[in-house]
Amino acid sequence: MKRWNKHCCGLVHTAACANIFDALFFDKDNDIDGRFVQEPIKQVAAFFGLPMPVVKERAEIVAEVMTSESAEECELYYNLQVMEKAGVNNKDAVKLAFIHEMAHQFLYRTHFLMFENELWIQELAADLLVGAFSVLNSDVATGKYKYVISTQKATLKCLPEVRQKTFWGHYV
Repeated sequence: MKRWNKHCCGLVHTAACANIFDALFFDKDNDIDGRFVQEPIKQVAAFFGLPMPVVKERAEIVAEVMTSESAEECELYYNLQVMEKAGVNNKDAVKLAFIHEMAHQFLYRTHFLMFENELWIQELAADLLVGAFSVLNSDVATGKYKYVISTQKATLKCLPEVRQKTFWGHYV
């Protein structure tokens, strides 16, 4: 039996947050479905030089990735309904969420040893790779992804205010 390691982006919808991008810019795609997600995941896998993961729509949060002990195999789980509620509801934001998750597989063997809590730096590094992808692929809008991060509550795994500033380049 293989041992799998779970990495997830704990984006949780908070009802008190109105999504300004939807309200002001009509920045919402209504045609995101299970068929759509395959192509961005292929692009993300190619970006990182990783094999295409097994993709399944069954997650309790926005998305999570499970890697084998060697990180050679990967399963990516997502939930479009939770994405929608969290504000990840346009094609660019969905693609960036998948980049963040697959970055965990890419960085699997990396230990930064910068904080007492290694999970924080792993989240920051995944967000930094999201920023790098958006710069290298100038057709990817990042505003909604940054906004959704800013609405998240702090946990033992991540500090949204630090993630947001890292993504915007304040700590880079």
